[in-house]
Order: sequence, then C-alpha cells, then structure tokens
Amino acid sequence: MTFTAGLSFKAIYYTLQRQGHMQAAEDFLTYLNISREELSNMGANVSPQAYYGAWDYAQQRSGDDMLGLHVGSFMHPSLMGVLGYAVMNCPTVADAWKLSLKTSHFGSSTVCCEVDFLTDEVRFNMHTGLDAQLVRPWVEMQTSGWLAMFHHITNSQYLGVHQFKYVHFRHALTGSMAEYERVLGCPVLFEQEQNCFVFAAEVAALPVSLADHNNLTVFMRQMGMDQGEESFAEQVRQYVKELMPMGMPDQEQVAEHFEMSSSTLKRRLKEEGLTYGGLCTGLRQKMARKMLAKPQIHVNDIAIMLGYTTPGPFFRAFKRWEGSTPLEYRRLLRKR
Repeated sequence: MTFTAGLSFKAIYYTLQRQGHMQAAEDFLTYLNISREELSNMGANVSPQAYYGAWDYAQQRSGDDMLGLHVGSFMHPSLMGVLGYAVMNCPTVADAWKLSLKTSHFGSSTVCCEVDFLTDEVRFNMHTGLDAQLVRPWVEMQTSGWLAMFHHITNSQYLGVHQFKYVHFRHALTGSMAEYERVLGCPVLFEQEQNCFVFAAEVAALPVSLADHNNLTVFMRQMGMDQGEESFAEQVRQYVKELMPMGMPDQEQVAEHFEMSSSTLKRRLKEEGLTYGGLCTGLRQKMARKMLAKPQIHVNDIAIMLGYTTPGPFFRAFKRWEGSTPLEYRRLLRKR
C-alpha cells in the first residue's frame, strides 16, 4: 500500500478525535509507533496485514464496528494535500473524479478502484482478491468518502438531491442498516457479487463550486503534471486498446512501440502501481462491462474485440472477474 495507508491513518486519527475518543486517538498513534506529523508519510512499507491490523485496533478501541463508514463520511479533499486542492479547483465533478483516480489510484497492491461512465449512471467498482470481511473498513471508507468528497467540492448544495443511486457490498452486514442508509442516502445491499457505488450520470457534469483555472494550474504544476498530460499507463492502455481486436499484444511488443526495453516498461508501470498483465486485465474487464451494457453487441463479438480467439476463454475470465457469466451480467443490468 502507498497512498492509501497514510490517508487512511490520518483520517482514522481525526475521526477518533471528532467522535470524542481522544485517548483512543493517541493510543492509535502509539500502536502505529509514529507521531501525528508522520501520519501523511506512511505507506510505502505498510503490508496488508499491518494495514488491516491497524483498522482492527482502531475499531476495537473506539467501539465503533462501522468505523470505516464513519471515517469516510468525515473525509475532506484537503486531507489529500496538494491533490485535494487540485480536485477542488477542477471544472466539473467528472474532472475531479478522473484526477483523483489518475493521481492517487485510490487503491493499493491488493485493492483497486475503477470508474465506468455509462449512459445512465457512473459506476465505481472496487476489486480485490482478499477476503470481503477483511477489507470491509477500506471499502466502506472509500464508499462514504467519495460521497463526502462530492458534497464538499459542490459546496453541499446537492445534499438530499444527488446521493448514490445504490451501493453493493461483498461483505455481510455489520451494524445498523439504518445507519448505512443514513450515511449513504440510498439502498444498500450486502453479500453481493462485487463492491460498487453508483451515481446518476448527470452528477458527473455538475460544476465544482469553487473551481479556479489559475489555481488548478498552480496545483497541477506542484504535482509535476500538466492539465492535459496523460499518464504513461494511460498511453499504454490506448495503444493496447488499438491492437486488442487483433490479439492481445505482449509486453515486448508494447515496449518496442514506446522505444524502450521491456524492463523499462515494467519499471514505468510499477511507478504507477501497475503491472503490464494487471493493466491488460483491468482494461479488458472495463471494456467488457461497457460493451455488455449495450445489448446490440453480441457476446461473441465482445470476445473478439477483447482479443480472445474464441468465446470460451472470455466467458471463464469474466466469471473470474465478476462472479457471473457475461450473459448473467447482461441480464442483471437489464433488471436495474
């Protein structure tokens, strides 16, 4: 874990204080063996076991079994430092979302968050191979945190108007259903096939209340980015996407296109928290979900467009990703 640990631990500390658990907050720092000033710098060497162990400790000390949900609800973009201030100066909510995901990845080596801009909704999917109950605090923090961020950057003018459409969690219900619905403001289902939270499509186009182009330029420069700059990973995705219908290109072929060695390509992707195989799998998964939302595209054609020579491997891969076959997934979309 990198970005996530430092942000999470800082947010846990301030949430414990806000809940009135002052001693628990200080005990949490003692457990981490760090000072308050060192919170933001944590992450590079935090293992998943240590990360979720810290969550478990904080939950026990606070007596709050829904701590992840409450931590996220107190989230403010400023906790993300320069990135947060850049987010608060983006033109639209969609721009803010894309910058957040592009810059921080809002994930880890074990959990990742992706967004799909569909016709009638914007769907955030959280993927992990870890036990659903283990990652529950992180997943719930992300979910309520994204909602809190939306309301902060729109100056709370859409409270009660634009909330989530619905939320699905893989883990079992822990705590009060009424509290989940109060915090998230929508129907919440547990023990589902995947973790996701969904906004109505029109939310993405809403303006950010205090957006200022000059401020955004300053903050982007502080992060070493140009506003129109594409990450290296995004460049690789676009190239792979172009070649995919002719078969998935291997790492060496992609490296040759970008005029670098395979090891350099590997290193560049690693700097963005990715592997080449993981990038290709994520791209296929995202494209598959988008195409399955369009009933006019035959499932066999989707397999070909994703670089599979026959439908069988695509069906097996999709079942592994989503817990359902492509046809079952398409039927589920029709019911929504």
